[in-house]
Formats: sequence, C-alpha cells, structure tokens
Amino acid sequence: MKNSGNNTGKLILLVLVILSFSYTKEKPTQNSSSEENKELYEIRFLDSFGFNPASLDCLSKNLDDDQCVISKRYYDSFGTISEISENEDTCQMIPSKNGVFELMRKKGINPYEYMDSFKKYEYTEIPSINKFDDSLNNKKCTEEEYLYAQQVWNEMKCQNLRDYTNIYMINDVLLLADVFENFRNLSMKEYGLDPCWYYTSPGLSWDAMLKKTEVKLETIADNEMYLFIEKGIRGGMVNAVKRYAKANNKYMSEYNPNDKSKYLLYLDANNLYGWAMNQKLPYGTFEFVEGIENLQTENKIKQFINRLNEQEKGCILEVDLEYPQAIHDQHNDFPLCPQNVKINRQNIAKLTNTLFDTQKYVIHYKNLLQALKYGLKLKKVHRILTFKESNWMASYIELNTNLRKTAKNDFEKDFFKLMNNSVFGKTMENVRGRVDIRLTMDANYIVRLASKPNFKRTIILNNELAAVEMSKTNVIFDKPIYADFSILELSKYLMYEFHYEVMQKRYGRTITEGNKIRLCYQDTDSLIYEIETENVYEDIKEIKEYFDFSDYPVEHPLYDTSNKKVIGKFKDELNSDIMTEIVALRPKQYAFKKEKGVETKKCKGIKKNIVKTLTTDDYTKFLFENGIVRKEQVLIRSKKHEIYTMKQNKVALNNENTEEFRQEYKRYIMKNNEVDTIAYGHYSMESSYRK
Repeated sequence: MKNSGNNTGKLILLVLVILSFSYTKEKPTQNSSSEENKELYEIRFLDSFGFNPASLDCLSKNLDDDQCVISKRYYDSFGTISEISENEDTCQMIPSKNGVFELMRKKGINPYEYMDSFKKYEYTEIPSINKFDDSLNNKKCTEEEYLYAQQVWNEMKCQNLRDYTNIYMINDVLLLADVFENFRNLSMKEYGLDPCWYYTSPGLSWDAMLKKTEVKLETIADNEMYLFIEKGIRGGMVNAVKRYAKANNKYMSEYNPNDKSKYLLYLDANNLYGWAMNQKLPYGTFEFVEGIENLQTENKIKQFINRLNEQEKGCILEVDLEYPQAIHDQHNDFPLCPQNVKINRQNIAKLTNTLFDTQKYVIHYKNLLQALKYGLKLKKVHRILTFKESNWMASYIELNTNLRKTAKNDFEKDFFKLMNNSVFGKTMENVRGRVDIRLTMDANYIVRLASKPNFKRTIILNNELAAVEMSKTNVIFDKPIYADFSILELSKYLMYEFHYEVMQKRYGRTITEGNKIRLCYQDTDSLIYEIETENVYEDIKEIKEYFDFSDYPVEHPLYDTSNKKVIGKFKDELNSDIMTEIVALRPKQYAFKKEKGVETKKCKGIKKNIVKTLTTDDYTKFLFENGIVRKEQVLIRSKKHEIYTMKQNKVALNNENTEEFRQEYKRYIMKNNEVDTIAYGHYSMESSYRK
C-alpha cells in the first residue's frame, strides 16, 4: 500500500474494522465449543512509503526498463481493452500490440477533481485539458501531459472514463509493484533481509547493520543512566544569523569593481550523520565514576579522558561551563554547546546557540574537549558515565558507501543512501510516545476501558465504531539511545570544527582582527558564509583537503575527484554557480538568488507549490518593510478517519516589528537594524538577556 498513513489507509481501515466486527458478531451454533469459535487473526498494514519516501513518478523513473518485470509481463500479455461487460465493472483485455509497455512505462495523469459523480465514468470522451488541473498542488496540466493522456485513451481503446480510470489505477499498481519488488530483491541480495517483514526502512536498515557488523550492543538496565543520557539528546541546529547579504565579485554580471569583493558560499557536509556513525561509538560496560571530586579541573579531566582512550573507552559528562566575555565576539555567529532554553513569552524551550553559561550540561567528551580548546571554562563536574567504544558501525556505513559508488542506476544509488541514512532513525526511536488504540463497537467495553488508570480519551469515529486511546502501562527502554546521543553530538563536533578550525582560521576570528567572514545561515549539515576576498576559489584551494570538488564542472579550475563523496568533506552546494543575494527572515524561512538558474526559496509549513509563487524580492521586502504575507493553500486533512479537502489561509512570511516577534526569534535582532543579530547571552545585551 502506498502512503497508507495519510489517506488510503484511513479509508481501508474503517471498512475492514466494520466488516470484521460484523463477522465476529455472528453467534456460535449451539453444539460448537467456545474454542472452536474463537478465531484469532491479524491484519498488518505495510506502507511502501515507509521504505521509499518519494513519489511513484520519481521512483518509477529511476528504474531501468529491464527492472520493470511485472509491468512488462502484464503488458506483453494484456494491454488493450476489447469490451466492457454490461454486468461487470472490470475491463476485458486482449493481447497487446507492440509498444504498449513503452507507452505505459511512466505514471499517467487522472482528472481527480473532475470526477465528482459516478455518472461521469460513463462519459465517452476524454475531458478537456483544464479538467486535469490540480488545485491541491496548484498545478496546471501541461500540453505534454495532456497529449500523453490522449495517447493512452486512444492506444488502449478506451470506450469511456471508466476504462481510462481502470487503466490508470492498474498502471499505478504495476509500477508500484515493480518499484517495491526491486527494493525487496536488492535488500535480499545485499543483506539477506526481506523488507516485507518490517514496517519501515529504519527497522530494516538497523537489522541489516546488526547482521553485517555482528556487534553486540548492551541494553541499559539502570534507570538513572538512561535518564542521564536522555537528558543530553539535542537535535540538529538551525539559525538565521545575518539576515541579509549581497555578493559582489568578478564572476557576477552586475559586478561593481569600486565596491569590496564579496562572495556568498553555500557549503554542505557530505553525509554528516554517516560521518558521525563512522566514528567511535559506545557499545557497553556503562559505569558511573565515583570520586569525581578529584576531577574538577580542566587538566585533571583531560588526563582522565586520555587514560580512558588508552583503554578504548570514552565518557559522557555532566558539567557547568562558563562562556567568557572575551570570546563572545569570536563565537557570536556560531556559539558552542547549544541548549534548550526558554527565551520567549510562551515559555517554550527551543534548541538555541547561546553564549549563556551552562549548568549541569550533559556533553560527549569530544565536544567538551572541543569547547575547552576554543575558550570555554570548566567550572564543575557533576557526573561522569564511562563506556567502552569502537567504530562498530563504520564497516556498515563503508559497505553502503561503496555499493552506492558501484550502483548500476539511480534506483540502486538511492537505495544504498537510504540504508545509511535511515539506520540512524532506529537509534533515536522514542518508546515513550507509543500508545494502545482499541477499536470497538461495544459501549460496555468502552466504559470498562474508561475506568482504567491509563485511559486517555475516546474518539467516536461513526455511529458504529469508536477508538479508545490508552497509555502504555509499562515502557521498555531497550533502545541504544547512547548511540543516538553520540551521533548527534559528533555531528555538531564536525560542524564546529570546520567553522572554527578551517573557515575562521583562514579568514580571521573576530571583527577587531579584521574579520572577513560572517555566517549568514546555518542548518544541521550546511553553512552559508559571506566572505570578503578577491577570489574565494583560490582561497579554498589552499585548504582543499577539507573539500569535495567532484561536483564542479570538469572545466572548473578546482575540479578534483580525490574526495568524491567522502563522508565528512564539505562541498559547494551550488557547484560553482554564484549566489548573488540571500535573505533569511528566520530559521527555515529564507531565499537566495543565483547568477544562473532559478531562485531557491524555503518556507517551513507552506506547501512547495505555494512557495514557488514567492520571490526572493518578497522576502527582502518584508525584511526591511516588516509585515505579514498570507497565502492560501489547499490541503487534504482527516478527522476521525473522515478525509476532506480544506483551504487554509496561513502566514507564509512574517517579520513584524514587534517585541513579541523578536522574542520568538532564536537570536536577538538588533533594534533599528533588521539585518544583524547577536546570540543571547552576549555581553553587549541588556542584563535580562544575559541570564
């Protein structure tokens, strides 16, 4: 089933549940025993989207023709419609002519919104082109798409819209079957595992990793240890630092030689989490250290960590750290040790890069050593948890990386990339969020459930069916969250190391030192810099060991394949195209222009088809003029498993010049200056913002 979690599954689930309850309500015969009438059965829904999170159109295009075994076999035997039985809804097929497989090789189009009546299935002409428009995605049917629909109608000898709809649905099923069977075959070939025994790709990739590495991971049985590690889990970082910047360099058509030469450089880390998973990770022998009163200085801690490393051990620490004012300017763009802090009126904690001192901060030992290296001060050590560590996931990551390099087509490339990326998802599985859902038609049963202490709520689905949500009475903490914690920490370590050790060292550390580099925008695995220099490409050539230049055009002076796809290396996301202007209103809401190609725009919470209607100039306008832009978007939603379409008028761009808006921001926006921001805790701020 494709994407059952969103729409299709809701329709099927209700029907199956009602049918099953109707079946079980039949009374047993007088002579039959209760055991004979007790039937246990299980219905398992497997959503192919949980394994292949992309559109069917995209997935099918990645397959080669010889991989479409099911579609080809079908269309070689059946392809054109002979007649429609008067008493049946199914099409009667006859052997196809040559070329039908080639015709049906791709996903077609269907006039979904036009089909609002069963009578229309009897219409004998294909609808006009505008009837194929898609208001859900704000998409007009193209001439090419419509010509293809007409070709299918004619070649498959459709007599009416019922024929066309049946062919459309059959083809979708065939394409999806080919996609998933190729996915299964590849998984069984490389890992000996059948995806049909799993619910999603993280479960599959986790078992593949365990099988290939043969690692034995310890389950933490101590509740204090588990909560200690859980406290330190922090997700990816994202910040809009300098909210507007404009480039000016000799590679631009609008270059002004009288102004300073500036570049906007968009750098992205190759498979950041893959790099972190390749490092030494905890796997067992977890112990709290006693007598930590003797480990309260930086030198003592460094010596202690060195001794652990000699024994193939590492540690997680809970510490107090001071952020000295002397390094606030140097660290303002990208402060170390991000925290979940409450900085707004709603009192909601957000993961934020601040210059605040930290108390009881849980941190990986490598990140602590990094923080001390760049100037933070250790004030107190509260707890230390030691463990054995090794590169136990490295061989699996390397295996998939090599398999991706030798992949025969895009489908295989995407598969091996997925198997690397999704394995991380299993380490961060949140078992606390699990619930029990009881579906019932029995009012007395609902009353009994409602009397239980773990009862949460009842949802009336319709006149015959209700869902009762129950909390779990017990939760088993059997997930290796120590791996999740370490991967997240080490990924931050790499981003910080690149920023401070590579980029800041190359261009200057502080404004007073003549800083020629500013961070404009930062996401989990990417950094967008404004750099004042004559030629940024000559600069990064001097530090090429940190970069992957393999995606540059072959004729580019920096083209080099020596670091091609090497995890942890940084690449120019625009592949030598010049970013000319960037505006970042807030995290996940930014846009930039390029010398070549189309603009790039991001706006979290707004559908992509609506974002396409915005321009970078819209972002710039509302940065300097303030205000709100609302956009109407069409959505499919469900309530109580009833699916409906709705129009939503939502704020797309927001830059209100109010104190409330400024407090919603992860950084402090300078008053009377919409561009520059400073990290909370900076010495120049009012005392109320310095904690």
